[in-house]
Amino acid sequence: MGKITVLFLSFLLIALAGLSDRSEEVIAAQPAKKSNNAIPVDVQGQAVSSDGYVYYSYEKFDESGYKSGLMKLNVKTGKQEKISNHFISSLSVSGKYLVGNLGGDNAGSDSIICRIGKDGKNLKKIGKGTAPLVVGDKVYYTYEEKAEGKDSEYVLSIYRMSINGKNKKKIGETDYLKNVANSGKKLYLIDNEEILYSLSGKKVKGAWLLNNYYNPETGKTFRWRDGFVEMAVYGKGDEDRKKIAEFENGYCNWMILCDDKIVINLSVDFGNELYLMDQDGKNKKLIVRY
Repeated sequence: MGKITVLFLSFLLIALAGLSDRSEEVIAAQPAKKSNNAIPVDVQGQAVSSDGYVYYSYEKFDESGYKSGLMKLNVKTGKQEKISNHFISSLSVSGKYLVGNLGGDNAGSDSIICRIGKDGKNLKKIGKGTAPLVVGDKVYYTYEEKAEGKDSEYVLSIYRMSINGKNKKKIGETDYLKNVANSGKKLYLIDNEEILYSLSGKKVKGAWLLNNYYNPETGKTFRWRDGFVEMAVYGKGDEDRKKIAEFENGYCNWMILCDDKIVINLSVDFGNELYLMDQDGKNKKLIVRY
């Protein structure tokens, strides 16, 4: 296991556990109390939403062996279907395709970037790298390679390519704890504490909101903390926060907004649970336990 594998897995575990020294808190946004200058930021994730559906991968081990799959959840009906047996991490959307890391390795120069139809068909390997993110008609990703003129040193380079895997071009370098993010067509880097940087490595001043947890139509933000989901109106400060749903056990692996719904994946004893609810916390429903 190379250094990039260790570092990325550390990044992933911190993100999923909600940063234990911050009371198991997955912060959806860190808004300034009196600012409306939010930068809505997209990142690759364990789940993505598109056209009324949430796509996510799962894997589990039981007495029958290893099982995995790519799931498609209809947030209107609450019904889901398995569209592929593949586990695909770092998901991002490009039109009729999903893009991500095949097999969930997501670390090291041998990681495979793939695209797959939203129906689970036509899987195609389009390159090697980690944390792919679709921006427009391009895929941006990181790739570990030897530094020029230094055989014993490696760098983490930022590349872009077309959605078909062609026209690969290096556009910069970053460190092992930052991945590519975007707001519209503008690119950023984001680290494991959700601090935003320019591609040159300078911290971005002001506030930003992860699109997975921010509804621009209502101005509401959401976050998980200590067994419940909070909602707030962006820019009004913590005094405006309201508990909208509570869970008896588990911690949040991921949470995503889709239309007027929230989908939450929890780690619980001996497995995971997937919930669907309205953005006011009503009509909470357990979709599946696995």
